[in-house]
Amino acid sequence: MHKLPVLTVFLLAALSVMTVFICLSGAFTPRDTEYGSGKAVFKHYIIPYVR
Repeated sequence: MHKLPVLTVFLLAALSVMTVFICLSGAFTPRDTEYGSGKAVFKHYIIPYVR
């Protein structure tokens, strides 16, 4: 079996992390958007501290 290049492993890991974040974001964030998303996290946790 050939070893995967480091770049391929990195891309697969990044894709996995993004998928998990998108799937779980609705479960742990306020429903500021139709589906709950990373944008909801940003609006809820980041914006209040910037102002």
